[in-house]
This record gives sequence, structure tokens and C-alpha cells, in this order.
Amino acid sequence: MLFWILMGIAGIAGGIVGKVIVMKGLNFSFRLFLSLLILSIALIIFPSRIMSYTAAVFFGIAYIAITGLLLVWGTRRFSDTPFVGVSLAFFCLGIGQTIGSTVAGMMIEMISYPFTFGLFALFGLMAFFVQVKE
Repeated sequence: MLFWILMGIAGIAGGIVGKVIVMKGLNFSFRLFLSLLILSIALIIFPSRIMSYTAAVFFGIAYIAITGLLLVWGTRRFSDTPFVGVSLAFFCLGIGQTIGSTVAGMMIEMISYPFTFGLFALFGLMAFFVQVKE
């Protein structure tokens, strides 16, 4: 029960991305929530219930926030046709989730759970090189 309450709180907390974008900008917001996402992926490696719950809460916040951030980013990049930006954001999220979960599942079976999530956390660091134009 506590887990579901924490996940609900995480979803609501992820919704603060709009305020963070207004106050700090897209670039800062992207890097902030990307850091939280990478941390959540890295924390899941540790075999502890507290780490698992912490990772789940951090992931919930980061996922909701980054999804919202991508929607804002998409509508700003395609200001004449904002539906294109929203569609592209959801399309890219769907492609990433499909490929990422498939590759992760195969790697977990072939190598190991900690190695796979450690590698995915390191791979996530590459997103820091994405330049977000305001």
C-alpha cells in the first residue's frame, strides 16, 4: 500500500516540471530530471527494498517530468503546428520504450541484471550532450 501511495506522490511531483521550466528554462529542467532518471536506474542495481522504493519514486518523478518536458519542447519547436511536436514526442517515447525494454530484457537474460542497469545508467549520461534550445 505504501508503495502505491509513494508512486502517486511521485506522479504528482513529476507534474511540477511546468513550474521548473518557467523558472529555470528547458535546458536546466531537462538536465535536472535526466539526472534523477539516471539516478533511479543506477539505484535499482542495489539489492535493498529501500533502494528499490527510492528508485521507483525517483523514476516516477523523472518519467512524468521528462514526458511533460518533451511535450513542451515539441510544441515550442513546432509552434506553427504544435500537434506535430506532441506527436513526435510520443512517437519517440514509444520507440525508445520498445527498443530499450527489448534490449534490456535480452541483456538481463544473457549477462546480468546489475550489469544491464549499470550500462543503461551510463548510456543515459550521453543525453547530457543533447543541446536543448529554449
